[in-house]
Amino acid sequence: MLRDILLDRLKLTEDVFDENQPLQDFGVDSILGALIVQVVQEEFEIQMPVTALIEYPTLRSLSGYIHSEYFQGREPASGSAARRKDRGRGDADRLPPELIPVNVSGTRQPSFWVHGAAGYSAWFQNLSQVLGPEYPVYAFQARGTDGHSMPHTLDEMVDHYVDCIRRVQPTGPYVIGGYSFGGIPAMEIARRLQEQGETIRHLIMFDTYPAAQEVFDRHFGGYDDGFLQFYLANYFLKLDENPELAIRPDDVSHLPPNLRLVEMARLAKERSGKLLDVEDVYRYLRGGLECSAHAEGIYQIYKMRPYDASDVLFLRALDGFTGRSSQMYWRAQNILEGYDYVRPWQDIVAGEVKVVELDNDHLSLLEEPTLSIAAKHIESVLRDPPPLDADRYGDFLTSFAALTEFGGRLLADRFRTAGVLPADTSTVPVSQARTRLAVQDRYDRLFRASLDILVRDGYLRRVDDDLGATEKLLVAGFDSEDEVARRAAELVAAHPEIGDYVPLLVTCQAAVLEVMRGDREATEVIFPGGSMELVAELYKGNIQTEYYNRLVAEQVWEHVRHFTRRFPLSTAQVFEVGAGTGGTSAYVLEALAPNVNRIRYFYTDIGAAFVQAARSQFATQYPFTEFTPYDIERAPAAQGFEPHSMDVVVASNVLHTTRRMRVTLDQCRALLKPGGIVVINELSQRLDYNTLTFGLTPGWWLYEDEDVRIDGSPLLSTQQWRASLRTAGFDDAEFHGLAGVPDDEHAQCTIVARAV
Repeated sequence: MLRDILLDRLKLTEDVFDENQPLQDFGVDSILGALIVQVVQEEFEIQMPVTALIEYPTLRSLSGYIHSEYFQGREPASGSAARRKDRGRGDADRLPPELIPVNVSGTRQPSFWVHGAAGYSAWFQNLSQVLGPEYPVYAFQARGTDGHSMPHTLDEMVDHYVDCIRRVQPTGPYVIGGYSFGGIPAMEIARRLQEQGETIRHLIMFDTYPAAQEVFDRHFGGYDDGFLQFYLANYFLKLDENPELAIRPDDVSHLPPNLRLVEMARLAKERSGKLLDVEDVYRYLRGGLECSAHAEGIYQIYKMRPYDASDVLFLRALDGFTGRSSQMYWRAQNILEGYDYVRPWQDIVAGEVKVVELDNDHLSLLEEPTLSIAAKHIESVLRDPPPLDADRYGDFLTSFAALTEFGGRLLADRFRTAGVLPADTSTVPVSQARTRLAVQDRYDRLFRASLDILVRDGYLRRVDDDLGATEKLLVAGFDSEDEVARRAAELVAAHPEIGDYVPLLVTCQAAVLEVMRGDREATEVIFPGGSMELVAELYKGNIQTEYYNRLVAEQVWEHVRHFTRRFPLSTAQVFEVGAGTGGTSAYVLEALAPNVNRIRYFYTDIGAAFVQAARSQFATQYPFTEFTPYDIERAPAAQGFEPHSMDVVVASNVLHTTRRMRVTLDQCRALLKPGGIVVINELSQRLDYNTLTFGLTPGWWLYEDEDVRIDGSPLLSTQQWRASLRTAGFDDAEFHGLAGVPDDEHAQCTIVARAV
C-alpha cells in the first residue's frame, strides 16, 4: 500500500522506483512530504510525523518504520482498517488529515501552528527542524489545499481545529501559534480553549496584520492573485536553496492573465526537475489561491476584541511585506510603512505583548537567517524551567529571612555597644557618627549601607542627615558573645537550611567595626589564615543557586545546540569569565559534555589560583576545556584572544564586581561574534546578607558608576541591566527566573542578550 501511495504521488513507474533510493531523489520535499503524510494518515489511520520522511528516507526504511511503530505483532487490514497504537497523545486513534504531525517524538511542551492565508503547513517543518526533536510540533494544513471543502466561517475553522488539538493534547497548558493570517485563528483557538476551562501558556504570532481599516486600505491592493501566483510557484522551487530557478513576471508576461497560472505550473515542474505531473503542481497553486481568497474574506469581517487568555510573542518583520528575500521574483513592498501595526494587538491583549523584530520580510520569516532567531524566542516559551521543589524553596526563603533578621540584630548590637549614638531619643549628624567610628574612606559605602539596613529594620531613625536610636535598638543587644553563639545555634536548629551561612555572618559582624576602622583586613576575617572554611559550603550553593545554575546551563546548551545544527562543520566556542570555584561551570560543562567534539570551553578567572584548582577538578572529565587567567575589564587582544571569536560568554555572579559596567560589557561584546550571546547570572535586588558579609571586602565597593547600580550595592536591577546591555551593543535581552514573576520583580535572574 505504501509503495502504491508513493508511486501515485510521485508519478513513477515500477521500473524506475528503487525502494532503497532516497525519496528526495524523486522530488520529495517539505511540500510534497506534507501531502504524502496526509494520504498515509488517511489510508493507514495512523499519526505519522513528517519527520519520519527525514529519518527514514527510503521506501524500505519508511515501510519498516511504519510496521514496527504502528503494526508490530499484527498485520494491518486492507484499506483503512488498521488503528495506530496508543502513544499517550490523546484519546482518538486517528487524526484528521488537516493536522500534520510534523514531529511527535519529543516529550517537552507541544505547540500547534495555524497556516497562513495560502493554507500550507510546510513552513513549520523548517521551524520544527530548528527547534529540534525534543519539541512536538503539529501544523494545520487548510482543507482547501487537498480538494476538501473549506470551512465556511472562522468559527467553523476554530471549532474543528480545537477538536483536532484536543485529540492530541486533551488538556492544557497549550501553546498556539500562527503565521501571518494564521495568527487570527490561533488567537481565537486560544480564546476558545480558555472558555472551555483550559490554560493557555502562550500565543505566538508571526507578523500577523491586525484586522484594521488601515491594513485593508494598504494591504489588499498589493496582495492579489498575480502576486500570490509568483509567491506560491517560487516557494515550490525553494529559492532560498535554488535562486537561479526563480520564475519572474517576464517569464509569463507574453500570455493573457487566464493562462499564466498553467504556465507557471509548467515552469515550476520543469525547473524543479521533479517527476510530478504539471496537473499536480497546478493543483498546488490553485489550492493556495483559493485558500488565500477564503482567508481574505475572513479577514475582512473579523472583529478584534479583548484577549486575556495569555501573553503574546509577536515576531515582526522589519523588511516589509516583500523585501530583499523576495526580490528575485517580485518588487519590494513595504505596504505598512509608517504604521505601527503591532499597536492594535497591544491594545486588545491584557497581558504582555513581547515584540521581537526580525530583519527579513513578511514572507520569509520562517527561513534563515531569521528562523534561528525566531526559534530561540519560541523555545524560551516552550521550555520548562528547571525543576524547583516549591515547599523546599519556600522553607529556604523563610529561613533566609530569619537569617537576615538575625544579621540586622548583630549589626545593631555592634552600633549600640560602640557608643556612637545617644542612649536617649536625641540625634547626632551622620558625619559625627562616622567620625566617632573612625570609618576609613574606602569603607564609607559600607558604613552608609549599614545605616540603611538599620533604618529599614527599625533600629535607627533618620531625619535628614541626623540619626537617632529607636526603642528597638536600645533593647536589641546581646549580653555576651556566649548569647550570640546560643542564639545562632537556635537559629540553625530552627532553620537548618541556612546553617552554612551563619558562621560567616557571626564572624563578619563581630569584626565589622574593626574592619571599617582599618584595624583588621576583611580577608583576615573571611579567610582566617588563608582558610576557605567559612565560605566553602556557601560556594557549593543551595536550592536557589542550584536552580539558577541549571538555568544558565540550559541557556548555554540551547544556543550551542542551535549553533552546531546551523553550522555543522564548526566548533562552538564558550568563554566563561570569573568562573571562580566552578559552581556554575560544573552545571554548564555537564550540559555540554554530550557534544564533546563540537565544543571548545574556556574556563577563566582573574585569580590564577582559581584557574589552577579548576584544572585539577575539571580537566580530565571535560577534555574540551582550556584553563587560563583572564581579566574581563581588559581587551581580549591584550590577553591573547582574538576579538569577536566567541559564540557564548558566560558570567555568573561576577560582573557586578567590576569597576565600570559599560567597560565590562564592552569587553564582553568584544569577545563575541555578531549574533553570539552573553549569559549573565546575577542578583537583581539588594541582599542584606551580602552587605553584612562580603560587603566587608573593599572589592565589593570598587564600582565607580553608581548611576547604573542599585543604591547602596554593586548590583544592577533588571531595568539597569536592560539599559546597560543595550548601550553596550546587545539586544533581545531576556530575563529568566522564577515562573510567574515579572521581569522587573526578579530578585535574581539569568539574563540572555544577543550581540548586535
